Amino acid sequence: MARLKRVATSNDYSESSDNASDGSGALIKDEESMHAAKRLRPDANNASSEQESGLEEQSGYDDGVDSEDEAFDQLNVTQEFDADVIATAGIIKSVELVNFMCHKFLKIDFGPQINFVIGHNGSGKSAILTAITICLGAKASVTNRASSLKSLIKEGCNSSSITVIIKNEGEGFKPEKYGPEIWIERVIQLNGSTSYRIKNHKGVQISKDKEELTSMLDFFGLMVDNPVTLLSQDTARTFLSNSTPEEKYGLFMKGIRLDSLRNDYDAFHLYVEKTIATVKTRREALNELQARRDEAAELYKKTQNHRQVRDTLTRLQGQFAWATVVDSEKALAVHDGNMEIMAQEVQEAERVVQEATANYEKSREKFAETQQELHDFHARLEPLAEEITSLRRQMQEKRDFVRDAKNDERNMATAIEALRKKLAGSDQKIAEERQRLSDLDGGRRAKLAEDHTNCQNRLQQLKMDLERAIVEGRKTQNDADKHKGDVETAKTKFNNKQLELNDIKSRIGRLQAHQQKYMTVFGQNIDSVLKAIERESRFVQKPVGPIGSLIRMKQPEWGPILEAYFNRTLDSFAVTCKEDEELLKSILSQYRFRANIIIRKDERFNFSQNCPDSKFQTVLDCLEFEHEYVKYIMIDVHNIERVILIADRKEADRVMYTNPRNVTFCFAKGAGHPLDGYRLTNKRGASGMQPQRGRREPPRMKTDSDMQMRSLAAEEQHVQDQLNNLQAEWSVLDNMSIDFRRREQSIATKMSHLKADIQNTESEIDRLAVLMSAADETSRLNALEESRDIVHDELVNLENVQYPNIIMEKDRRFMEMNAATCELEAKKTELEQANQELAKRQKQVEDATEESIQLNSAVTYRRKQYEERRGKLEKILAERERLVANLEEVTKLTRSIYPKRIEIEDGKTADQFKAEMIQVQQSYQTSIRSLPKPVEQIIEDHNMAQRAYNDAARELTNLTVLMNKLNETYLERRDRYYIFRNQICTRAKDIFRHTLDERGFKGRLFISHENETLNLKVEPVDTGKSNGDNGKRNVTTLSGGEKSYTQICLLMSLWDAMNCPLRGLDEFDVFMDAVNRRISLKMMIQTAQRSSQTQTIFITPQDMGNIKLGDDVKIIRMADPERAAFN
Repeated sequence: MARLKRVATSNDYSESSDNASDGSGALIKDEESMHAAKRLRPDANNASSEQESGLEEQSGYDDGVDSEDEAFDQLNVTQEFDADVIATAGIIKSVELVNFMCHKFLKIDFGPQINFVIGHNGSGKSAILTAITICLGAKASVTNRASSLKSLIKEGCNSSSITVIIKNEGEGFKPEKYGPEIWIERVIQLNGSTSYRIKNHKGVQISKDKEELTSMLDFFGLMVDNPVTLLSQDTARTFLSNSTPEEKYGLFMKGIRLDSLRNDYDAFHLYVEKTIATVKTRREALNELQARRDEAAELYKKTQNHRQVRDTLTRLQGQFAWATVVDSEKALAVHDGNMEIMAQEVQEAERVVQEATANYEKSREKFAETQQELHDFHARLEPLAEEITSLRRQMQEKRDFVRDAKNDERNMATAIEALRKKLAGSDQKIAEERQRLSDLDGGRRAKLAEDHTNCQNRLQQLKMDLERAIVEGRKTQNDADKHKGDVETAKTKFNNKQLELNDIKSRIGRLQAHQQKYMTVFGQNIDSVLKAIERESRFVQKPVGPIGSLIRMKQPEWGPILEAYFNRTLDSFAVTCKEDEELLKSILSQYRFRANIIIRKDERFNFSQNCPDSKFQTVLDCLEFEHEYVKYIMIDVHNIERVILIADRKEADRVMYTNPRNVTFCFAKGAGHPLDGYRLTNKRGASGMQPQRGRREPPRMKTDSDMQMRSLAAEEQHVQDQLNNLQAEWSVLDNMSIDFRRREQSIATKMSHLKADIQNTESEIDRLAVLMSAADETSRLNALEESRDIVHDELVNLENVQYPNIIMEKDRRFMEMNAATCELEAKKTELEQANQELAKRQKQVEDATEESIQLNSAVTYRRKQYEERRGKLEKILAERERLVANLEEVTKLTRSIYPKRIEIEDGKTADQFKAEMIQVQQSYQTSIRSLPKPVEQIIEDHNMAQRAYNDAARELTNLTVLMNKLNETYLERRDRYYIFRNQICTRAKDIFRHTLDERGFKGRLFISHENETLNLKVEPVDTGKSNGDNGKRNVTTLSGGEKSYTQICLLMSLWDAMNCPLRGLDEFDVFMDAVNRRISLKMMIQTAQRSSQTQTIFITPQDMGNIKLGDDVKIIRMADPERAAFN
């Protein structure tokens, strides 16, 4: 039969209800559910409804057809639908097994329709259906071949894999992803774990989730967990004989998937009953709410008697409110007279301040010139610092050279020691030879030789002692030179640390002065400039500035670096148009104030898309802006949202090497001066770095001065402690220098004595050599002495030539290192002198500052007088503004309550109206106490009771409508379910009767839905009895062949009802004789041929040679078994 649609599941007959009042998500069926069920069997709509009697139909809802012939005609018509169309999607193309059960490797290609897998017992035929079932997501227990997946792995292997290729052409499953084929691979590990890989036709993995596999199987209608779809060997053997009617009925319902639909309807019916109970409870609660509403309405009527007293109170409240307005107007008139007198005094004080300010500005110009000279001197010091850095790098290279020379010295000493041992061995042999010769000449020559040898040994020992003394002297000299370098280094560290301490103290002093006069950091005339800007009324929009005064540093430790980076921008003003720029220039020129002017419209934009990753701290993150306009100026001019801050330089270098997104460059802290740092960029995939000198002048951006002062104090104490430690270290090094001088003197004395002893010993050796020349020497002694002389010459060459050369090279490199040290110290001295000159210039700046401070004190005093008077005027103005605001607020509030102004009698104040109002209010409160609760509470309770009743009534109406609709829907769906179930059962019985008729058998299916049983009655080939039911027998009384054939007929009827695209049957013909097997095979092949869009796999141990096969049948022959076991 042609496959029309996938098998319907419970999801096809239900959907989430949007009308459930309690949010339980109950399922409400619609018209589509029954339509989907009808599409499951295309001939169900044509079957007429008929009740059958007897054992065949025991349910009052079973429908059938008028006759068996009519049903069979309908079957043929249905099966002819698209009979020539072969399925192109949802069928298995091939299966591949690796280390699965008894197979080490097996790959089988299936035909699109009918496939016979044949082979001897033990060849692994059944493993194919088991592998397909497992690969498509089934559990091991479903196959009846193993209790766990790991038991299916071939013995001796750690894992197993199954690959099933499903065709996906035509209207396939997600063809844009998978293409014409879908590869499903399941891997099983010996530890019990398993995994899926779902790939496209090119072998590229698309998913590894089982949910994707479930969706695909549901799309194709592949029911691997259905026990009738792929009938295993064990299930096939016990399908009829060992199963009860109840088990057959359950297998039948599960096979055609009606059990899940019945469970859904039962759950839906339970929800309908709960809804009915809820409606009953809500109706009882509505009666109680109605009683509460009536009680609240009765109490609400009693509050009407108090309105007259409330109206009188309202009138007095209005008179009191307008009397308050009149009193406020009188107080404002008195205040205006006092304000005019104070304004004249402020003008006089302002004139005096301007005269004092002019004198102060002259001193500020001198201060600016001195400060500029100091800044220029700072710039000249930077090359010297860079040169010192270069010398330190060269110094390190020299130290590496010295270390290499010392290694060469140690290697040479090792070689000399080896030659000395070899020379001692030669001396021993010569002594033995001489002893032998002495025995021959009476001992005279032996005595001379012995004395000669002793003298040579003594001479060698003296030379070795001298060499050791020389080495010791050089080592002591090197240690002394190194110690001298350590002393100089300690001295330099001490001086540098002293300069650092002086710098911190200077910064503390500048910060203390800066706290007292913050704005003067922008210029002495800044206050006058800001006041002139404030007074000027011709600006289109008031200028903003200085920009630095509108920025606050969250992290002051980055202040010097960012101050230097922002540079003149912090001193600048900002305007929005050209006209304001010209006007601001005239003001700055008037007060001789130098500052840049930035022209930018006050426009905002979204810059978040240009920001770096949130894990980086940007300059924008550590700044606070008092004006949003200033923030966008800094973003435009300096890209502060794209500049990051990283304290550690190495970490900053690593980050910039990765070229992070949206990062322009990075600032990092320096290892030298705490105010300096580095600026790192990324160019052409490499990190670039250059020093960034921090600003030494007082900060222009606002900071937490107290926290900064505490930080500087802690830094000062830390540096002082370091200075004390360096001083103690320097003292220890001085004591060690005295010890080195004593050691050098002792070594020199020792070397002098050794040289004298060497000279005497050499003379004695020459004398003994003359005496020994007359003695006769044998050739063997000569050979030994020649060999010894060669070793001795080699030793002398090493000791007197090569070793001294190495020592000289080491000394030369050590001297170069000392020279580099001296050059470095000279540069440090030069830097120290430059720092002293810098201190002198700083002193000049401080003197100019002191002079400016003294002149500023006079300005401050005059300004203080002016500010005091102006402060009084501002207080008067503020008080007036408060009075005006209070008058406006009181008037506005009064008009909002009493829009029409109420005339107040002359001489009558607000206090008098308040007294009358209190008296009437007390009377009103007395009448209110007679009520059981406050009036407002009574009104609120009445409104709440009315609303609660209305809401409950509306909800009850809606719930009643929903209940009726649910109940009506349930009854309609239940009736359709019964009709649908009976139509499928009727068709299954018709197919069963007609497939039995192929063999000449008679039989029927007896299905009782009330008792949930399924029985079979079969009458084999003519037994001589009547055609009535008396000739029919129970399945258990049939022979093996008859029982197998009956089982095939029942399976064909179930497969027709299921309409699954894949069917499998394992060893169906085990108990059949040749006749039954031939007829059964012919019937199954014809049935499968009529179902052209269904793929069927038959497994049999029998040969297919006597069966006539067509082109749509594929025979797959298994190899003989190797008898390999599996777990």
